[in-house]
Amino acid sequence: RNSESLAEIEHEQYLSRLAFVRGIPTVIPFGVARVGDKYGSLFEFADAQTLSKYISEHPQELDGIITKYAGLLDTFHRSEFKPGELPAVKDVYISCLDEIAGFLPAEVKDRLIYLLRSMPDDFHALHGDIHPNNVMISGSNLTVIDIDNLSMGNRVFDFGILFFSFVAFNESYPENVKFLGLDAETDKKIYRGLLRHCFGEYDSSIEDKIKAAGYMRMIYVLAVKLADAEKYRAGIENTVKNLEELCWRVQSLTI
Repeated sequence: RNSESLAEIEHEQYLSRLAFVRGIPTVIPFGVARVGDKYGSLFEFADAQTLSKYISEHPQELDGIITKYAGLLDTFHRSEFKPGELPAVKDVYISCLDEIAGFLPAEVKDRLIYLLRSMPDDFHALHGDIHPNNVMISGSNLTVIDIDNLSMGNRVFDFGILFFSFVAFNESYPENVKFLGLDAETDKKIYRGLLRHCFGEYDSSIEDKIKAAGYMRMIYVLAVKLADAEKYRAGIENTVKNLEELCWRVQSLTI
C-alpha cells in the first residue's frame, strides 16, 4: 500500500528462493499481484495454518510440537550462506542501537556495541522473527513464512526473538498476553522446551546471552518499530533496566 511495496515484495521473494535452495523449508513464491495501486505477493498454496493457531486448537500435542519446532530451528540454523550474500545480523543490531541511542545510557549502548563487534563472523542462517505466527504447519511438516528479515549470524539472535515473543513482552504487558494467540503459561512452556531441546541442561550463562539479544530487539520494536514510545514507556524502561544488568554480566554474546 505504499510506493516501496513492490520492491519489498520482490526482495522477500528473492530471499524466499535463496532460503529454499539452501534447504530451509519455506513456501515458494511465484509472482506478484496488482490491484489498483496496491501490490500483493503470490506464493504456492500451503494448505496450512499458523503454528500458534494449531497449538491453541491441539494443546494435547504441545510436547510433540515443541520437538518439531526445535527441529525446524536446528535445520534453519545449520544452513549457511556465502560471505556478503545476506546482511550480518550483528551489524543490523548495531544500526538499531544507533536508532535507540536516546533511550539507553551511553555506557550501556557502548558496551552492547562492543559485545556485538566482538562476535566472530558467522554465516549461518537466521530468520529474524521466527515466532509461531511465522511458522506454518501442514500435516506433520513445518515451514517458515515472512522471511524478509533473513540474515546471517549466531543463533543467539533468533533465540532472543523467541525470548522477547514468548516471555519478555508478556512480562511487561500482561494485559496483551495473547500476542501470539496463546496464554502466558503455554508461551513459557514452549520457550523452556525449545531451550531444553536445543541446548540440553539449563545454563544460566546461555540464557543471559539470549535475554540480552532479546531485550535489544524488544527496545527497538517498542521505541522505533511501533513508533509510540509514550504508550510503551513502561516496557522500554523495564527493558533498559534489564539491559543495564545483563550487558556487564555477559562477557560474550556467542553461543
